Amino acid sequence: MRPRTRKNFASLCLSAWLGLTGPAIAESLTLTPLETNILQIASTPEEAATLAAGGAGQPEVVLVGLALPAQFDPAVPTPILYTSVTGDPYRSNIKELEVYRERAIARGWIVLTAQPHPWPDRAQDTVLGRRASAWAAFRTLEEMFPGSRDWPTAFAGFSGGSKMTQLLAGDALARGRHVIGAWMSGCNADSTPTIRDDYAPPEEALWDIAYFLSSGKWDRVSTRSQMRAVYRSLRNHGARHLRFEGFDGPHAYYLPHLDEALAWFETFIPPAAPASTP
Repeated sequence: MRPRTRKNFASLCLSAWLGLTGPAIAESLTLTPLETNILQIASTPEEAATLAAGGAGQPEVVLVGLALPAQFDPAVPTPILYTSVTGDPYRSNIKELEVYRERAIARGWIVLTAQPHPWPDRAQDTVLGRRASAWAAFRTLEEMFPGSRDWPTAFAGFSGGSKMTQLLAGDALARGRHVIGAWMSGCNADSTPTIRDDYAPPEEALWDIAYFLSSGKWDRVSTRSQMRAVYRSLRNHGARHLRFEGFDGPHAYYLPHLDEALAWFETFIPPAAPASTP
């Protein structure tokens, strides 16, 4: 089935290339709930420099994929799920968003991702490029929906995308986002040392991230023993909230675990403050 997307390039590109931000972007496009909206965004100088250092072909541009739940209200804090694909020249972050979209928006989550333009081959698919793309995605969301910087955010990925998930979660935390969870499917390495050394997020907040590890019984790429080692490493570094769940299958997505993870992450969202009375 082809992904259902709405590409608002005609109006959006005008805003992007003129360098407009904030309300100008919001007024120039129409976002369709339940579908994947693809936005072409002009990168900031910081983003462009990082994208160029990471080998991006056009560092002045980032593509953002965004899906909104049916009853989305920008005045109400809404959880955000940022998704990452493994290194694959034929399948981009935005294409991969489709794996997560329907399940996440059904629970009332925003689904978000971003990528350099054009989508790089393996040699140019770098952590720097992924980080700068994520910065652009969250910046764009904040410009469209002021206050979204404080909305609870989780990250999700499979295989190499799960390693990227952990790195981006730590980086987002270091940049002041409210990170509540990471769904790491088929992950065979713990990136905590890199996060602590390179990004230096607040330690207490780092240990409060909820990590959900999903492992296939017959996985020969990220074996059960390797994933248990990731679990032990996270625990030994100080992570307080950990789940390790297995399923009968190979190195593959097991989306019922995504449902479980999102439900679990929701328990870490603080309850909304009661409305004040006059």
